[in-house]
Amino acid sequence: MDKAIPPVWPGGQAAPLNTGFAIRIPAGTPVYEGTLANQGGWYMGGTGQVVIREPWKIPGVEVVESWQLK
Repeated sequence: MDKAIPPVWPGGQAAPLNTGFAIRIPAGTPVYEGTLANQGGWYMGGTGQVVIREPWKIPGVEVVESWQLK
């Protein structure tokens, strides 16, 4: 709820969040930091977020670890 990700977006698209990832990003990659916006109702946001645009397209990105979220 503090990450403002509802199970379904207002347009009806599913928003499953079931896996966490630790990744290694090459030096010099643009990284954006900010605060999550409120998505309405229980999904209040307000916590920090880090965004790396299309990391799967960045040469040298490495998944270090992944785990199932409860």
